[in-house]
Amino acid sequence: MTPSKKNTNFIQVRFTKKLAEVSKSLGSSNYLLQKMYSFTVNILLGFLLAVVFSSCVPSKNLKPNEYLLYKQSISGNKRISTEKLEAFYRQKPNRKLMYLPFSPYIYAYYRGLRYFKKQKPKYEKRLLAIEEKYEPKIAALTDTVKNHSKRKQNLEKRLKQKRKKLNYKIENGNFMMTTVGEAPAILDEEDMEESRSQMQLFLNKKGFFGAKVKVKTDSVKKRVSVKYQVEEGTPHRIDKITYQIADEEVKELIEKDSLHRLFKSKQIYDENKLIAERERVNTFLRNNGYFEFNKRYIFFDVDSNKTEPYLIDIEVVIENPPLQERHKIYHIDSIRVFVDAPPNSDPKMSEYEGIYYFTNKKHYSQKILDSKIHLRPDTLFSYQEALETQRSLGSINMFKFINLRYDTAAEFITTNILLNSYPKYNISVEGGVSVTQTLPGPFFSLGAQNRNVFNGSEILSLQIRGLVEAQSNLSNQNDNSLSQTYNVNLSLSFPQFIFPLGKNTHRKLGKYNPQTQFVLTYASIDRQEYNR
Repeated sequence: MTPSKKNTNFIQVRFTKKLAEVSKSLGSSNYLLQKMYSFTVNILLGFLLAVVFSSCVPSKNLKPNEYLLYKQSISGNKRISTEKLEAFYRQKPNRKLMYLPFSPYIYAYYRGLRYFKKQKPKYEKRLLAIEEKYEPKIAALTDTVKNHSKRKQNLEKRLKQKRKKLNYKIENGNFMMTTVGEAPAILDEEDMEESRSQMQLFLNKKGFFGAKVKVKTDSVKKRVSVKYQVEEGTPHRIDKITYQIADEEVKELIEKDSLHRLFKSKQIYDENKLIAERERVNTFLRNNGYFEFNKRYIFFDVDSNKTEPYLIDIEVVIENPPLQERHKIYHIDSIRVFVDAPPNSDPKMSEYEGIYYFTNKKHYSQKILDSKIHLRPDTLFSYQEALETQRSLGSINMFKFINLRYDTAAEFITTNILLNSYPKYNISVEGGVSVTQTLPGPFFSLGAQNRNVFNGSEILSLQIRGLVEAQSNLSNQNDNSLSQTYNVNLSLSFPQFIFPLGKNTHRKLGKYNPQTQFVLTYASIDRQEYNR
């Protein structure tokens, strides 16, 4: 679209007439207001003309075999949403201004490109000069000399930053091209075909095995609109679901759990549900003692060659490990907890509820730790229980590192829980200046924390904060005076309910990470109107 001189003159005449009418209504006494209105109208007129002209720029700068991707759309789909299919677009049209059929961003890009053709040789020359400046200096320094090594690292870092910045400009262009403007979206037929094939493949995975996606293009003055026409067809539904599992114990376990299967008979086939079911079965077996089980043993055979149309059968296949007749079931032989004591050290050992504790100096209540450990000796190994153990131990805020390691022998597992404690005391000091009215006011904050106060993983925290600032009088805004605010907060937290509950109850509640906290707070505010 190219605006003619006649159309441009028509726009100017309309604005001029409107300006004359407004000026007449304002009168001669409002001369300044007339000038402001005239200036605003001229700015808007210039902006409008720039936008109109900017829409014509791309076609002038395109090569003979290039076309601008102007618009994309999808039609014909009924069951699959358009948003899901749009995710497979390999290209996107250029942004437009306020949904208008203009793209000033391309205009800005070409404006920047005009200057960049002159700037690029300068960038390349500057890059060469920087390399000639730094590389000899770096080569003259050796790593064997202490001072040279540090200086060499600084020079290499500086050269890398400068080289990266200039290479980006050389490869991508100047500020107008990369930030203000936008490179024209030239239609790529390979990307268009890839988008079409990916949409069709997605429909197949959603059960529409006979689906087809066709592409139709319309071009007007080198601007192309692409339309993807979807024919979904009739979806295939699941008929029979069977199992082929070599390990009889695994087969019995899976068949009992079939109610939780993510796909069922009469549902539309969905490949994503099969993938999710594979993950679910893998997790289910690993939580039931199959420590070494892996999802690579799980397959799905999909049979669509049935006499009944649009029906498929699915067979769930679980293979045995290579050269083995079954999958191993692991029981937990023992649990060992190392608190700030590596397994190869010689710490003090104690036992509580069948779990062995190895400690050096710090002592933590074994009753509290026991309520946070969900793995138990002489039970089937469960990855879920192991994760909950790690999460529960982390919730008491005593240990900065919590690692679980496993030693296997025959069909038994020794679980090693390695705990690395935080420092017992922690102090933080903060200060600064805040501005609320007219004058800046200082503030300070002091925080202190004592972990494991009574050896039961308790945390005693003290927070002190003070602030002095200028405040206006509520009745007179010009009357400012100093306002002082002080807060003291003392808290003591316990990593469990403090009620007298039994061991088993505390252990069950430990999964929910309960806490009990006592808080004592004192606040003081001193203003010219009141003290509180």
